Amino acid sequence: MFPRCGKKCGESTIKKINYEYRGHVFSINSQPQELAYTINVPDLPEIITSGSTLAEAFSNACEAIDLHLESLQKLNIPFSPEEQ
Repeated sequence: MFPRCGKKCGESTIKKINYEYRGHVFSINSQPQELAYTINVPDLPEIITSGSTLAEAFSNACEAIDLHLESLQKLNIPFSPEEQ
């Protein structure tokens, strides 16, 4: 027997909040069934982070952006969002 759902089974509601930090827009996504907030930074797809609260996710995203940009600078790797 299949479970009964209030909406189509498998369909989820993702809440997305956009922020900008140091010129980079990122989104914090949450789903009711998930226990964490996930981060998406379109300009920096190498960044993968999350947080158990919205505040922690925001803090982790800012730190990840800082560390990633710092690493690119130390390695003398030029970065231009237009190249992505």
